[in-house]
Amino acid sequence: MLHLEPFTEDQIREVLGKRTTSDDSIEKILGNEQLRELARRPLMSELILEALPEIEQGKPIDISRIYLYAVTEKMNRDIKAERTFTSLADKLYFLCEVSYEMLDRDNMSLNYLEFPERLRRLFGPVVQKEKELDHWRYDMMGQAMLIRDDDGNYKPAHRSLLEFFVAYKLAASLGVLAEDFLAVAQQQECVAHSLPAQAYRWSEYFTCEMAGEERKQIAPLQEFVREEWGKLRQEFGDKPWTKAVLDLMLPMVRRDDESIRRLQQVLIDTKGMATSLAGRLGGNTATLLTQVNSIGLQNLDLENSILIGADLKQAWLLGTKLTNANLTDALFLKPNLSAVNSVVFAPDGKTFATGHSNGNIWIWRTEDGQALELFRGHQNTVRSVAYSPDGRQLASGSYDKTIRLWEVGSGECQQVPQGHQNWVNSVAYSPDGRQLASGSSDNTIRLWEVGSGECQQVLQGHQGSVLSVAYSPDGRQ
Repeated sequence: MLHLEPFTEDQIREVLGKRTTSDDSIEKILGNEQLRELARRPLMSELILEALPEIEQGKPIDISRIYLYAVTEKMNRDIKAERTFTSLADKLYFLCEVSYEMLDRDNMSLNYLEFPERLRRLFGPVVQKEKELDHWRYDMMGQAMLIRDDDGNYKPAHRSLLEFFVAYKLAASLGVLAEDFLAVAQQQECVAHSLPAQAYRWSEYFTCEMAGEERKQIAPLQEFVREEWGKLRQEFGDKPWTKAVLDLMLPMVRRDDESIRRLQQVLIDTKGMATSLAGRLGGNTATLLTQVNSIGLQNLDLENSILIGADLKQAWLLGTKLTNANLTDALFLKPNLSAVNSVVFAPDGKTFATGHSNGNIWIWRTEDGQALELFRGHQNTVRSVAYSPDGRQLASGSYDKTIRLWEVGSGECQQVPQGHQNWVNSVAYSPDGRQLASGSSDNTIRLWEVGSGECQQVLQGHQGSVLSVAYSPDGRQ
């Protein structure tokens, strides 16, 4: 076995520079902790290179979307080169199902002799003839990002690819898959675009029936809706999801009210249910829901529900009714009376933000003091918080020496500007919102471009910690 040394940051820049001249794209990748770690692995950096066209177009980037862009790019290239006759949706479905089977059995390989049965089971009447089966088998094995060893065992290039496809299947089966991820599944070959789009369950959409020698035409895919309970329970409620799968799944989940409602409904449906019927489905879904939206359980009536193994450390449980709920192995935060170090009102006065000594940031409704959002990411005390002039963004400075820029409403961390060598004590937006100033215990003030997170200027001269910064009304001083 050969272990390759991880790339240094300079080597990452060199690799990326061979495929792109966009310094902005390179800095976006290096500025994202997960992507930077992915790029450090020589074999996995190819995924980022495949995703560069989307990054250069300014599309959203996170670890799951890098996988999405790379996988789509490769499969589309195979199809355009006429190296395949199965659709993009077929390949996606095959990879999701095979990946789920591998992870479920904790076996990272599948022998080539097992492929015919897998294909017959997945695609039913489409591959009944031996000749068709052979074509599909070679197509899937050759163009589905699987690698083969000398004994004929196929496995993915990296375990995280399996986890990505399993996360995709989970999000689709729960009916909460985001639109840009849904677009891959919509590229099905047996679609009649003259028909109005409709919703499908994951298990029903891909297995097209035969009409004579051709696949029967179906309506286009509008969205995936939740699988029937028994199937969900069997596949996703039998064991806890791994953190790796959950982390990849989070960016795939739509953040709209309807998706939150669908996840809540899974929990509500466990009320009064026998534990053997509910399994861990309620607990797994609660874990996902509270990471998607920390107030997703607030004021929810979950009396007599089955939430086995739920990770509720990020949940805001104000008004949540959990009387007689089965909370076996559930995780909660210990009471933490953290100090409030900073408070700031939003420009419209309807909300205010507080920064805490445990690294958390809370957004509160001014009218009644109701908690609305929890931002988690800082590794030490949050010393300062500030709203952008338009109220859409929040900046925070921390004793972990970093600044974080948060999107208000989604709770997403958009930038992590780094450069200070000591505590960040104060942050302030310029009047036009384009620049951010930060004062630090490293005796400097830094001026940052909000859009890119790049440091524009370092102001030096103080002989001690800078505890506060502010802009003049005209933004010039």
